[in-house]
Amino acid sequence: MRVPTDTDAGLSVEQQSLLKDCQEGITKGDLRDVCSRLESSGGLAGPGGDVVAKRLLNSLSVYNDRGIQALESAQSDISHLFRILSEAGALKGYGLCGTSGCWPVAGQAETNVELQNANIEKYTNFTIDKLTPKGSGVFWSVAGVAFALAQIALLPPETLNILVPLECGVVLVDSLFFRSVLSESVARVVFPPYQERIVKHEAGHFLIGYLLGAPIQRCIVTVPQLFKEKALVAGQGGTIFFVPEIKEEVMRGQLRRETIDRLSIITMAGIAAEALQFGNAEGGRSDEAALRLFLGRDIFPPWSLPRVTLQARWAVTQAVLLLKEYSQAYDNLVEALRQGKPVGDCVEAIERGLPDGARDAIQRRQDMRQMTAPSLPVGVGGAPPRSGSFIRELLKMPKQNGDGGEG
Repeated sequence: MRVPTDTDAGLSVEQQSLLKDCQEGITKGDLRDVCSRLESSGGLAGPGGDVVAKRLLNSLSVYNDRGIQALESAQSDISHLFRILSEAGALKGYGLCGTSGCWPVAGQAETNVELQNANIEKYTNFTIDKLTPKGSGVFWSVAGVAFALAQIALLPPETLNILVPLECGVVLVDSLFFRSVLSESVARVVFPPYQERIVKHEAGHFLIGYLLGAPIQRCIVTVPQLFKEKALVAGQGGTIFFVPEIKEEVMRGQLRRETIDRLSIITMAGIAAEALQFGNAEGGRSDEAALRLFLGRDIFPPWSLPRVTLQARWAVTQAVLLLKEYSQAYDNLVEALRQGKPVGDCVEAIERGLPDGARDAIQRRQDMRQMTAPSLPVGVGGAPPRSGSFIRELLKMPKQNGDGGEG
């Protein structure tokens, strides 16, 4: 017999039984059966449904222990689980901004003259260079040279003759067998600001992915997580998510533009988060490279580089404005990630930070857009946003507690 725990407080007997059966099913790897149980049960309705949802999402960590192939093979069922929990009202923020009518900037990248002229500042209060990843290569090069010079100055030659080959060997072994996790962990311990940037970068991917309806499978940001789950991601860790429609649409040869746009916004959200929190972006070069690769090679017909660049500007603009709008949810998520919380707890943190009436506000935005977009989408033709438009109102919004960055 299962002994009720403190976390069962507030759950009905039906919910406790449903949770037990579903967790056992997830442990066995039978996620499809779990989804069937949830669909046929009313246990997610009413109070306690969000607790059941959180604990089920936390239970998905069992797939992490089986490696990236297990995660990929389970994507369809994981997407189904998120959808069931959302439709039952247990995940109110999931997919909240999942369609183009919900996004701050109306229209597509190609129709926006401001973005074509690199006038991102009009929307975000950031110049384009602040939203361009600089990389941290120079910093690490200087740090490496300084460390080497310090060794030369402080240590006798006979010690250096032993220490230098040993250090090179450790780095080589770390790279070959531990996917650079050891050196990455040392860097985070020695330079806490570097760790903080990574947390806030990944929080951007996580939050925007969740709001746009992309199931989050894992977010690996702390040193213990790096060691435990080095098989999932190399080096810095990261956020493991997927856009459910991509595989199906690519196989049909009918990749919708809205699907491309969703993926673009999520991909550029880490850069947007860094800019808002620190005033510039250092990380994100790999994100830009992934977007260029996807749009320039993996779809047909491939996009030209100028078109990919324009899409990246458009996507990072959308991400900046969405992060401003949901800044309290972002702050809650950052704190959860700092503590190494699992996906379910991170989702709960987001839900607690969503503004009251968020779905109603989204609906008002869509209604407003239907009235104004047919004649002139926001930003088209170089004209300023219309009176009362969402962009103008958002840029006037006072910062919420903890909202960093410029503007």
